Amino acid sequence: MFKEKFPTVNDLDDKESIEYKNNYYKDHVNIIRTYLTNLDLQILNHTFIGKLFSCNKYDAKMNSELWVYTDLRYGLKSIFVPIDFFTLTETVLSLDCEVCGIFRVKNSVTTVEECISMLEEEIKNRTNFEDIRNRLAENFSVIDLTTAFKALVRNYEYSVIPDNFIDLIYKMGDIESKYDRMIVFHYFFVSLPKFNRYLLEATIYFLYLIHDIATKNGKDYNNNMNMEGISTVMMPNLLLKDIKNVSLNKVPILVKFMKEFILNFPLIVKLNPNYNNFK
Repeated sequence: MFKEKFPTVNDLDDKESIEYKNNYYKDHVNIIRTYLTNLDLQILNHTFIGKLFSCNKYDAKMNSELWVYTDLRYGLKSIFVPIDFFTLTETVLSLDCEVCGIFRVKNSVTTVEECISMLEEEIKNRTNFEDIRNRLAENFSVIDLTTAFKALVRNYEYSVIPDNFIDLIYKMGDIESKYDRMIVFHYFFVSLPKFNRYLLEATIYFLYLIHDIATKNGKDYNNNMNMEGISTVMMPNLLLKDIKNVSLNKVPILVKFMKEFILNFPLIVKLNPNYNNFK
C-alpha cells in the first residue's frame, strides 16, 4: 500500500484535467490510435456523436448534501464520495479488520439489505456520523459491513465504470503489449467522468487498505484473498449493473481487465506515469 500521497489525475480541476488529457493524447497518439477507433475516442471524449452511440447515462452527479470529502485517496487533494459510501467505509475501518473471510464470505441477502436500509435511513434522518457508525457497529459484523459495501457500490444508479465503456474494455483486452495497455488504461481512466473517477479511486484505495489490514500487509493469506481475488470479486460491482447483459464468454475478459487495472491502479491514477518498466 502506498503510504505517501502523490500527484494524481483527481488532483486536477476541470480546466487542468482537460488540458492534461489533451497533452497526454498528443504524447501517446500513435499508441492510442493503434487500438481505438474514431468512434471509441468520441465516446471517451463524451462528444455529441459519442453520446449518440452510447446512450446509457453514467456520470455520477454531485449533490453537495450527499457527497463529502474522504481521505481514501492516493492524491494530494481530498476527493468527494457519496455520504453513504463515506459512512460505511469509515465504520468498517473503525473496527477490527484482522478477521478471516473479508470480501470472500457471503452473507444472507436479508442481512445485507438490513444493513444498507439502516445506513440509508439514518442518513435520511440526518443522524450524526458517530451515531450512525455506532449503530452499524453494534448491529453488524465486519463481514456484514464489507459485504454490504459491495452491494452499496453495485446498487448506485449507474455503475462506477460506465457500462457503455465495456466495449472499450474488450478492445483493451486484445492489446498484447503491457506497455501499450498501460498507456491506454491511463487514457481510459482520465476519460471517465469526474465523480466516477473519484468513486473508483476511493473504492480501490479502500480495498487495498482492508487487504493490508486483514492479511497483515500480505503476510497472512490464511482464509483471506489476495488483491487478485478481491479484484475478481469486485468486478461485477464496479462494472455490471446486470450481468445478464454480458455474454458468458466475455466475463473472463472483464475479470482480467479488473485484475490488471486494480493491481496497477496506483500507477494508473498517477500524473504523468512512467510505464517504461513494462517495455
